[in-house]
Amino acid sequence: MVASIKRILCAVACALPIVSPISDAQAAAPAAKAFKADLAGLVVLPSGRAPDDADKEFHEHGQILRAPLGVDSVGVLAEPLTFDMYGKSVTSGADQLLTSATARGGDLDAFPADRVVLCAASEANFAKQLAAASTLLLSTLFSRFQPWTQVCLMDADRDGAVDHAFMIGTRMPEDRHSFPIKPVRYVIRRDLPLKNSYLALTFYDPQIFIGARIQAEVIYAGGGVNIDNIYLGPKKQKAKILFTLKASQLPQTVQIAGAQIVVDSLSADLKTITARYVRDVDTQLFDFTVQRTIIYM
Repeated sequence: MVASIKRILCAVACALPIVSPISDAQAAAPAAKAFKADLAGLVVLPSGRAPDDADKEFHEHGQILRAPLGVDSVGVLAEPLTFDMYGKSVTSGADQLLTSATARGGDLDAFPADRVVLCAASEANFAKQLAAASTLLLSTLFSRFQPWTQVCLMDADRDGAVDHAFMIGTRMPEDRHSFPIKPVRYVIRRDLPLKNSYLALTFYDPQIFIGARIQAEVIYAGGGVNIDNIYLGPKKQKAKILFTLKASQLPQTVQIAGAQIVVDSLSADLKTITARYVRDVDTQLFDFTVQRTIIYM
């Protein structure tokens, strides 16, 4: 998924506070690689619609399927979390949503491999935000932090409470250490639906150069996404997203993400179809790429 979409996915988590200053012992440790995190991805969820053998009519822009999109795994803090970093006191509220992640780099190899990592949303221009609370020059802060930073919390011993934190986006090796924080309990929620986000199968009547068709579409946070491809399951198998319709080839079964729709008829003017909803979506990992837009000057 392109970087902009990744930032959208991270938006399910609110911005978190920044971790505490490093200790002398940590500063003396060997140079560390930058922290990196692979965030939990999207899932497509069942629509909840029961199979129906009865045909229904669909006209231009008629949605035959609408299956919710969600996040595979998120953590929710049970109480507020407050700590200090670089002289700035910051607080994360209760019910904070954090995206589950697989992290590496820094000093993470010193912790158990089955550690739980939960990350907040990416945050732009942290150096500028920190400047007001720091005696360091802005140029110095820019040399210390990337344009985008991200705070992650860790449950190192898997006891159900986050107990360490670290920042993705630090430039200096001495900053690439996790920091102990006051333990705060959390719960993991799986397959959490995203607001106004879904996969749709939509009927379109003929246009110039293209006939009647059913097309897979992604609506994300209420807005349509100009998708290029859709990928499903842990192996990210490419899914068919355009289904052309011809009266001579009906009935025709349209399938995506486990869902099955049977198109039984197409009107003579090609502007109406009748279709049956045979099978609902299976919960599975979901990813997509966005079409590139070329602007000619």
